[in-house]
Amino acid sequence: MLTLSELRKSTTARFPGMELSLVTLLVTWAKEDPGGELERLLCNSGISLIAMSAVLQPFIEIPDGGDKDLLLSCIASTAGEVKAMHILKELCESDQHRLTKILIREGLQTKQVLANISAEQKPLGILSSLGISTDIAAGTLMMFGRELTVLAANGEFDHILPMPDLTNQMSDILLRKMKGNIALVGPAGTGKTTAVTLLSREIAKNPSSQLASFRIFEISMGKLQENTMYRGEFETRFQSLMEAAEKATPAILFFDEFHLLCGAGRVEGSATDAANLIKPYLTGNSIRVIGATTHEEYNRYIAGDKALSRRFQKIVIKEPSGEDLQRIIDHQTLVLSEFHKVVFQDNDIGKKAIELTNRFMPNRCQPDKTIDLLDTVASTARRKGINIIEIDDILASLSSLTDLPVRKLTGTDRVSLKNLAKALQERIVGQDEAIAKVVPRLVHGRLDLGNPDRPLGIFMFAGDTGVGKTEFARAIAITFFGSEKNLIRIAMEEYTSSSSIYKLLGAPPGYVGYGEEGSLTRGLQEHPSCVLLFDEIEKAAPEIIKSLLGLCDTGKITSGAGRLHDARQCLIIMTTNALTQKDLSKHKIGFAHDDTNSVPAALSQYFSNEFLGRLDEVIVFNKLGDKEFVNILQIKLHEVVTRLAKKGIRLEYNEERLLKHLLSGLKGKQDGARAIVRHIGNLLINPLGIALLELDDQREVVIKIDDEYYLTGNIKLPYMEGMNLQKHTTP
Repeated sequence: MLTLSELRKSTTARFPGMELSLVTLLVTWAKEDPGGELERLLCNSGISLIAMSAVLQPFIEIPDGGDKDLLLSCIASTAGEVKAMHILKELCESDQHRLTKILIREGLQTKQVLANISAEQKPLGILSSLGISTDIAAGTLMMFGRELTVLAANGEFDHILPMPDLTNQMSDILLRKMKGNIALVGPAGTGKTTAVTLLSREIAKNPSSQLASFRIFEISMGKLQENTMYRGEFETRFQSLMEAAEKATPAILFFDEFHLLCGAGRVEGSATDAANLIKPYLTGNSIRVIGATTHEEYNRYIAGDKALSRRFQKIVIKEPSGEDLQRIIDHQTLVLSEFHKVVFQDNDIGKKAIELTNRFMPNRCQPDKTIDLLDTVASTARRKGINIIEIDDILASLSSLTDLPVRKLTGTDRVSLKNLAKALQERIVGQDEAIAKVVPRLVHGRLDLGNPDRPLGIFMFAGDTGVGKTEFARAIAITFFGSEKNLIRIAMEEYTSSSSIYKLLGAPPGYVGYGEEGSLTRGLQEHPSCVLLFDEIEKAAPEIIKSLLGLCDTGKITSGAGRLHDARQCLIIMTTNALTQKDLSKHKIGFAHDDTNSVPAALSQYFSNEFLGRLDEVIVFNKLGDKEFVNILQIKLHEVVTRLAKKGIRLEYNEERLLKHLLSGLKGKQDGARAIVRHIGNLLINPLGIALLELDDQREVVIKIDDEYYLTGNIKLPYMEGMNLQKHTTP
């Protein structure tokens, strides 16, 4: 360690003729830093050597009496020889000193520096008497991570609820003579890292523990691999890490995301990676290693390497439940309440939060998801200046986190639900019976009256092409779910082979495309509350339809990569042209009859009974008549006029005459509403586009649909010269 006497000599040489001061001492140390001691002390502190030097440089010419007082106080309070680190410690502990304030403003985290100093000083007792230079070894380890036992000693983990059974199980393994290494395996968020921090706290604060002399270092794989571009660089760095760990004995190295050891540092033409480099150190008793990873990553990377996996004792960290989970959440509620200076009004708010996260966040594990929710609620309340947190605040934060409609219904929401049928009838023509069947399902789903473990509804829309089946799904996405973006349409004609299931759900491990989500799972990931539209379901391969059975049953589906996706806040709609009103008339069924048992019979040649049995209802759409065609034509015409007006093109026309003209030339009514869109494009949009080519700028224009259009089908622009077109309006 650099002594104050040595630092004074270096400072005198660097600043000849100048009086020694706190600033010149620190600048010299930052510039020269023999042995890299200051760099280790500043590790993870938020400021670098260069930044520290740059910040302090301007104050060399600005002396201050407080600087001298701090130096004198440091010398007076230090027993034995004064080291440079003692000055840094005194500075970090003096949070009102001018230099400390400036360094903190530039990002310095004084707590981390003090923890690093403590780590440097800790080994100077027993281990130093053995002749082991563990301060340098610890410094090397700190360059690639942090010491958890020091953080624990400083109270960083005091807020965590003890888990004595797990801590004892880990201690028993670490005290073994051979292979005292642990692999913590479990889903993300179940507490694997927490288990290590609790072990650190046990070591730091229980002198009677058999592991009291051990130190736990968390090693970052990112820092280990940083700037190792050439062959041999990573191996050299990793070797120095393990040698430092041996010198710092007894030491425990903790690797989070343990599976990253496999392949780390490997270069082309060589099988050497971190996993192979660490194996020789795992058989003895000088170094202990703890790794944490998920089941999937353990099976994929660790279990297949028998030479590596046999050196670890596997501990499965299960997701807590019942009383254990409730105790953890109740404890964290008190911790968060004290930290954020808020009060959770309901004593059972932790229990309710667990129920809500289990229902609406099934892809995540306890206790992580409930703690995250409570922390988010408390931080939001703190920002808004709210002191008391109620269940409505929990619901609002959960809705924000999940993008699901779980907040309490407002007056506006209730009005929207009451007017939902009317809003859909304005968009969908001639299908009032279908609307009457779907709307109640949406309403009771929004009021949370249905089965919480199923989707909001599962409907099959059957009927002729162009009668509004897909348009109905789009209308529901807009009016009920808030946006057309909340419509996930999957064209089932693209899934006619059994192998296309990978395109739908994503490829499993070992297949091309593994890691990429499928069209269905990606849609659910981005829009957890939406309309799931399986268009023309009868065209899908039987294996594809079979894969959807679980989705219809539980509202959940697993991707090829093993990730669970939730569709319980979705409305599932399947469309088919396999059953039409003409088919129904043969069976004497339909909306006007009660013989609905014949509907499955009519569809049984296309779908299995187990699939049809999972549908809430099969809705057969009415065939469109002349009256419906007129209404649809009017709706589509208004859509066209509105779209043109946004582009500055305003139409003047007699609506009754134009509708009659368009309807008279309509052909292909068997194509339904699609024929109308096509017809408007041919008779109105196409000639309008030709006419607009005459314009040489982007100004607004008013176009009148006059007699010439009805006679010739051509549209001419009005005489433009001297006209103020901005004043024209559309009647």
